[in-house]
Amino acid sequence: MAEIEGILQSFVSIAVASAPTLTTPTGVAMIVEVATEHLGRALAVVAKVRAQLTTHATQMAELTPQVSVPTALASAVTAPAMSNIADTTTTQPAKISTENPVSSAVPITTSRPTTSSRPHIQNAVSASHGTTNSAPSGPAPTGEVADWIQQALAVLRENGVDTSQIDPSHLAAIIAHESAGDPHAINLWDSNCEAGHPSKGIMQTIDSTFNAYSVAGHGDIWNPVDNIVAATRYAIDTYGSVANVPGIQGVQSGTGYVGY
Repeated sequence: MAEIEGILQSFVSIAVASAPTLTTPTGVAMIVEVATEHLGRALAVVAKVRAQLTTHATQMAELTPQVSVPTALASAVTAPAMSNIADTTTTQPAKISTENPVSSAVPITTSRPTTSSRPHIQNAVSASHGTTNSAPSGPAPTGEVADWIQQALAVLRENGVDTSQIDPSHLAAIIAHESAGDPHAINLWDSNCEAGHPSKGIMQTIDSTFNAYSVAGHGDIWNPVDNIVAATRYAIDTYGSVANVPGIQGVQSGTGYVGY
């Protein structure tokens, strides 16, 4: 199943990116929390599939016509046999009903369930930036989270950012919690969305933040490398370092991840 495979690949990528810190208490706490989250997502997929199978089974049952035997037909079939059994002293053949059983049959109707309507996401275009508030319909960029992080770090270095103090496992942890490694993730239910600028991409930046912290040649919010670059620059500018991001601090202190 594609969803389960995606969850597994996300966890493996994060584990690989976090490998240098997995022998430390912080690294162990982080990977345990990430593993727990990914397991929860996998169980949710299983529950969803079970619900879908139940729904399909119900719909198939509704589509299967219930065959009923008309009363007249039943009489025509059973009357001769019962007559022969009851009247063993006469040679007169049992009288068979000449009534047309089909003419009195109740027509069988098959009712199809109406197609259920699901809520649909409507694209809202920002007048100020001309950006769409829906995820792109094309395939997500290929690559693993660990590869995207390393590519982003290289771009940051090219743009004068000291990456020596950036722990890749911290970026991997933020990605795991914010988007589960999906470059096309979009948040359509929080306060940012209600304000008209939903969080987008692998590290869930809003358009204005991304535009402020992206670098030349890397202006695609849906591109995982571009998104990591902008989000990392924002984290450093806002919190002093990636290590100081509230979510990372929460994981390290045991209080749990919070958004940044």
